[in-house]
Amino acid sequence: MSKVTSQQNNPRVERLLKQIRNDDPRAFAQLVKELEPFVIGSSLKVCRDRATAEENAQDTFVSMFRNLGQFSGTSKFSTWLYTIIVNNCRMKRRKSRLERASVSIDEMAASGGRHASDLEAAGSGAPADAQLLSEELRAVLGAAIENLPEDYRSVFVLRDVEHLSNEDVARDLDLSVAAVKSRLHRARERVREHVEAYMKEQE
Repeated sequence: MSKVTSQQNNPRVERLLKQIRNDDPRAFAQLVKELEPFVIGSSLKVCRDRATAEENAQDTFVSMFRNLGQFSGTSKFSTWLYTIIVNNCRMKRRKSRLERASVSIDEMAASGGRHASDLEAAGSGAPADAQLLSEELRAVLGAAIENLPEDYRSVFVLRDVEHLSNEDVARDLDLSVAAVKSRLHRARERVREHVEAYMKEQE
């Protein structure tokens, strides 16, 4: 942690950072205690859920410990730390959305097609009548989505299952909006091709 320096920090934080730089084994625990109100309060504002905020605070301190040597001192320490808080919370939201979307797809395949009309419309680019979809076709549609490459599947489920905007998907996956649109188009093409191949087999 020899790179740790600071500018314009709280005097107590400044002192603890200096002690950490000098390999004081007790300094990091004291730094955590000093920063805990700020980290928990900021996590609550960003995550907007107390349980998630508390988990985020713990993860933030782990990230701080691992990356403290990278703090260059070109900005306030609180600014550097707040960036970690925001990034950790964003990753938790992303993971939660992907997990919810995965559950939706799994349920669709198992039960015969929950959300089938939405996914069929996304795959074909045309309105779908869920009543015309057989349970087997719905299961095929779910399998098509499950078999997408991860980078396509992540965009597809966030955009067409969770119904997020292109901008929200781009933010959550750290992509450009153009990349989201490109991956979504390719994902929809693959889903449609998979379903069309199944339909031809039934002719």
